[in-house]
Amino acid sequence: MRRVWLLLAIGLAIAIDRGPLSPQAVTGTEKLADYQWLLHSPERLELSGAADSYLMRRYESSSEGIPSPGRESPSRPEISFSSVKRVNDPSKDFPDATTQSEPSLAVFGSHIVVSFNDSAESTFGDNFMGFSLSHDGGKTFTDKGPIQGPDGGSAFGDPSVAVDRQGIFYIASLAADARGNSGIGVARSTDFGETLEPMILASNNLDLRNFQDKELLAIDNTDSPYSGALYLTWTEFFFTGGTRILFARSTDGGRTFSTPVPLSQWGRGVQNSVPVVGPHGELYVVWRQSSEHPLQNKIIFRRSTDGGESFDPRVEIASTTLIGVLRDCNGRRMVLQGDMRVNIGPMAAVDHNSGAIYVVYSGDPDYNAETGANGPDMSDVFLVTSDDQGQTWSSPVRVNDDTTHRDQWFPAVAVAPNGTVGVMFYDRRLDPKNGQIDVFLAMSSDGGQTFKNRRISRHSFSPPTLKPNFDPLVASCYMGDYNWITADEKNFYVAWGDNRDRINSLGETRPDPNVFVAIEPVPSLSDNRPRASIAVSASPNPVTSPHTTEFRVTGNEVVSIQLQIFDLAGRRVFHSGEIPELTYRWHLDRDDGKTVADGVYLYRVLATTAAGEKILSELKKIVARR
Repeated sequence: MRRVWLLLAIGLAIAIDRGPLSPQAVTGTEKLADYQWLLHSPERLELSGAADSYLMRRYESSSEGIPSPGRESPSRPEISFSSVKRVNDPSKDFPDATTQSEPSLAVFGSHIVVSFNDSAESTFGDNFMGFSLSHDGGKTFTDKGPIQGPDGGSAFGDPSVAVDRQGIFYIASLAADARGNSGIGVARSTDFGETLEPMILASNNLDLRNFQDKELLAIDNTDSPYSGALYLTWTEFFFTGGTRILFARSTDGGRTFSTPVPLSQWGRGVQNSVPVVGPHGELYVVWRQSSEHPLQNKIIFRRSTDGGESFDPRVEIASTTLIGVLRDCNGRRMVLQGDMRVNIGPMAAVDHNSGAIYVVYSGDPDYNAETGANGPDMSDVFLVTSDDQGQTWSSPVRVNDDTTHRDQWFPAVAVAPNGTVGVMFYDRRLDPKNGQIDVFLAMSSDGGQTFKNRRISRHSFSPPTLKPNFDPLVASCYMGDYNWITADEKNFYVAWGDNRDRINSLGETRPDPNVFVAIEPVPSLSDNRPRASIAVSASPNPVTSPHTTEFRVTGNEVVSIQLQIFDLAGRRVFHSGEIPELTYRWHLDRDDGKTVADGVYLYRVLATTAAGEKILSELKKIVARR
């Protein structure tokens, strides 16, 4: 019977696309935008916690319990650990508003910018976001206070931070203009986070009756023709019911964005989109959506090889069972012990050497969808991988290596330049009662086939009182919707919401959730040798049918190769599969068995070493003639 009421809450996805609707004009004489309908919609269970908190404050909260300016909580000494730092300043909190959670961060040299949901900023309007920065590689952080919304409006959460190759930082967020119209905002900093330029609305020409939610941002930092492009995806909630994923891009440094286009079908349970960029400017987007079975979600993938001008068809890359049990938290929601609302993800990252795509998500590992039987383990972390630009995907690999039945959830993934894959997640394996929470980092040096787990949090912590939320400005059952990880040549940078601290406020001790960052060294490759390299030659080139061309690979300890042929638009024409040889003879055939047309093509080889290392050659041209 576990979670049976989800049948009523979710329903089945409807397989139609809804195109962009005509925007609703706003004039100075119109009323403020009204999104109360979403608080009474079945779609409320899909809202991000930041959006739910915003709507709760706007339509459901009274002024009682909202602190007045000037009441500050006492400051406390900085955390003394060398590699784990609290990034926000608790002395800027108010007695009733002390929650910081759901971080995102980006790194450029010694400069780190972290943004997070911050209930203390809601004491002055509807802002719900703060940010901190470091100019010394994370040794110290400065809390820079609130992020202002666009045109006198508000920025109210779901932060996403990215940085381009020039060191310009961008912060995306949920936003509303001065009249309360829902949108997606983007602000940028050209001085490593010291100041932010005015936030602009990136969501244009949309029906203002609909609500925009859960955005994430990616930047093309490759040498591709689309270098410097900003890619933004998010979820649109229709006032008539249902959701879809939207996409917009900027080619002028975030000053303007294109008119949004839909990536997903309209339906129920469509949420949590993530854009990432491949080594040659490929754009990949993943998200989750409900499936035919109400307790399961699909992970969906789309690819663009032309900078977001067009996208290949949607592909289902994984299926997973929802984690948690149903509870009444501003609607029926999935929660784990402690009344924490949870989602399965996903999150994604790309290896810019091999081109491998990694997608992580949570799932119930022992639920049987056919029989409804369920075992004692409610939530694990899984990873799927593609080595061919998303054409094919691996079976799921379990990332957490514990032998308990305790919870692991909210994974995030990053890939270091040497190919090491890092996955961070919340973990309860150390508590026999499955209550206390730690943060673990799992690392893989074999392309995500196996992982070594280690604890990086220095203190276990419990969920605060969430139902109702101890913080009157935060939605019930909400303790963040995600955490973050990124990497450079030296380190993994892990950010999470943490409840270890408590504060004396108005004569009582109460929770003080803060954001912490851990900096963990990237391990060298397991054999401690320099990263392998390969050389690839093709002869003859040009090649004329019915003749063939031989591809030859040279490289230390290479044990197998995969040949990939693409047309000039980036579409895959041929894939050899894995060959346990260092040569391959191509017969000018395509994947469908036909002969390629006359023209210029691109080729590359994905090689695997005896140590399991994946090496991707550079793209080169080959001319085919018939």
